[in-house]
Amino acid sequence: MIDRNEAREIVYREINMPDGAWPDKPEMIVLDEYTVEKDYGWIFSWTSRPSHETEDLRHAIAGNGPIIVSRVDGSLYHCGTAAPIEDRIREQERRLRADASARPE
Repeated sequence: MIDRNEAREIVYREINMPDGAWPDKPEMIVLDEYTVEKDYGWIFSWTSRPSHETEDLRHAIAGNGPIIVSRVDGSLYHCGTAAPIEDRIREQERRLRADASARPE
């Protein structure tokens, strides 16, 4: 089992992994005020630091859907950005609950 701080750190490391296609990638940050706690884990929202600090659309990034982290083992579930956010979260919640029920006690 992991706690919220550990889950947040997992997300922070994930969103700040080096990206060869984006060599001057700015720091990405977790938007703590939008974090949602659920029985299975947490839903984290994130963006780039320049976008958050300036609110300038020139710094906006695409594809930064929420990331769900499992409370059980810290697994990450990336929500896409094509469907409405509620649909993406529900789909990942179904996967997470199915994974949890398949684990031996």
